[in-house]
Amino acid sequence: MSSHGASNTTTTTHLNKRESAGVLEVEYANEVWYLVAGVIGVALVIHALSITWAWYARRSARSQDNVQTAQPPKGAASLWNVPAAVLTASRIGFLRWRLPFTELTVVEALLTVIYLVALLVWEFVTTLDLTPKSWANRAGHLAALQMPLLVALSSKNSVITAITGIGHEKLNIMHRILSRCILILTWVHLWGRYRINAASMLNEPWKRLGLAAGIAQTLLTFLSIKSLRQMCYEFFVASHIILVLVFLTTLQYHCYMAGFAFYIWPCWIIWAIDRFGRLGRVLLFNFILRVRDSKARVEPLGGDTTRVTLRRRVLGGWTAGQHVFVSFPTLGPGQSHPFTIANVAPEKGSQEAEMVFVVRACSGLTRKLLQRAEEYGKHELPVTIDGPYGCPPDLSPFKTCIFIAGGSGVSFVLPRMIDLFRAVSAGKAHARRVVFVWAVRAESHLEWVAPELAYALTSAPPGLSFSAEVFITAANAASLQVLEKTASLDADVGSPIDSTSASRTPSITTEARAPGTPSPSSEKFPEGEETPVAPASVESDLEAGKREAADAWMLSTLARRVGRPNLHAILEAEIGVAQGPVSVDVSGPDPLVDSVRSALSSGFAGPMAVLRGAPTVQLNVEQFRM
Repeated sequence: MSSHGASNTTTTTHLNKRESAGVLEVEYANEVWYLVAGVIGVALVIHALSITWAWYARRSARSQDNVQTAQPPKGAASLWNVPAAVLTASRIGFLRWRLPFTELTVVEALLTVIYLVALLVWEFVTTLDLTPKSWANRAGHLAALQMPLLVALSSKNSVITAITGIGHEKLNIMHRILSRCILILTWVHLWGRYRINAASMLNEPWKRLGLAAGIAQTLLTFLSIKSLRQMCYEFFVASHIILVLVFLTTLQYHCYMAGFAFYIWPCWIIWAIDRFGRLGRVLLFNFILRVRDSKARVEPLGGDTTRVTLRRRVLGGWTAGQHVFVSFPTLGPGQSHPFTIANVAPEKGSQEAEMVFVVRACSGLTRKLLQRAEEYGKHELPVTIDGPYGCPPDLSPFKTCIFIAGGSGVSFVLPRMIDLFRAVSAGKAHARRVVFVWAVRAESHLEWVAPELAYALTSAPPGLSFSAEVFITAANAASLQVLEKTASLDADVGSPIDSTSASRTPSITTEARAPGTPSPSSEKFPEGEETPVAPASVESDLEAGKREAADAWMLSTLARRVGRPNLHAILEAEIGVAQGPVSVDVSGPDPLVDSVRSALSSGFAGPMAVLRGAPTVQLNVEQFRM
């Protein structure tokens, strides 16, 4: 009798422990989602505060437009500048400093470490002396519950983007980080089950499918390594789609048998919403809103570069700096590549508009495109687009805007600058100083944007101080003589563009630095077109005569130099005289972007300088990562 009672007591104890463990797993799962919701909530608050600040800055600028303000004194520290100094320190420490050999900023790395540590704490806390039976299944539970978030972070049409203002290309970095955290939990789960009973891991179909899901996830994560992605982008995309379908299908059945299917079916819903959203855009902009000629005009530009021009009716237009996914069905069915739209949208967004891209050939589809253009010359190809996507930052609150491009990075900054000119002319932005710096390898690359730069020069609003310089980084001595001769042309010659354009021509400042400032041609960074996109025409339907006139006007006003720009000196000079907040947009090769980050982390733009009255600086970087 007593033996029977002891047996009942032992059974009851085991049931209570199992029930307690189940309650803890549910509690920990809820806590994980609380953490995720908290991080998204912080991003939402930051986004809301930035919108509020932009509105306040524009309102303040309107009230000061008719008041001549003196340059703010810079010297003694002021308590009024403490909030701005704290903001500057946080921008430098969290956003401008990057971990070596990674794509991560300090804040992204910090979030990764905090999140992974939190997951491991939830995994091993109260686990009865770390016996595998107490943590093996919990690891699987914690991995499965994050699957909806993983899929949401990979979506082009994401609710997270809508509420935080963070574009899908930046959320994709967090998607890869989260996938690695989940992979760690997956193998902790598999190792725990192996320790408990290796033979029982494969004795049922649903367990074998669980192992298959783990292998598929491992391959997914391995093939997502940056070097492998860039080595063969088309293979990465195709294998990613296949492996994701295998992973979710096998995981669905495995979790169904384990009682956690409610974590997996939302993934299919999120994925379907994104796919139907993208399909809807493809149908709307390529087949429903018809244009006169839906094909793309393709022409070689030389130097492994191809220009693609197409016309579409994009409702609402697009924001300067956004990108679309372009697909050429005859070159690679099912393949699409992200290209930055290198021109600004028309004033009325519902009309038929030209979209232009200059594509730098890498491998795969872009190489095929170049080879076909070189073989057939200027010709037409069927094309479809999906987009536009991206959330370029708002420049309207800033008094000084600096645009820095390296090589094909000009496709991002030039439309942004022209769009800023439009906003200033319409009274929607309050910039008083604009600086444009472009570094290219060869003078022939100026042909990419010669008409567009001329258009920018003539569209700059009256009263706006505007400096534009181009640096030829691989020029020889003969090229230097040609540039010097060009620069000595008579600056009093009137614009050869029509009278309406000439009437709007601003006074152009080609020398922005004070006397004694170090030469701008000393910085060392390798120039190259590492991004897959380059710029093209803002007004590509200009008649040939107007194009030639625009080129001539640019040559008579645009400062061109031989050598690499000293970005530290340029930024220090501009920020040193700026009155009001400063925005810096940069796009180009990694060394150029790193150079700008380093300069804006130095003393003249640091928290102590801001404490003494220097302006705050917002850095906007465009580095699309495949």
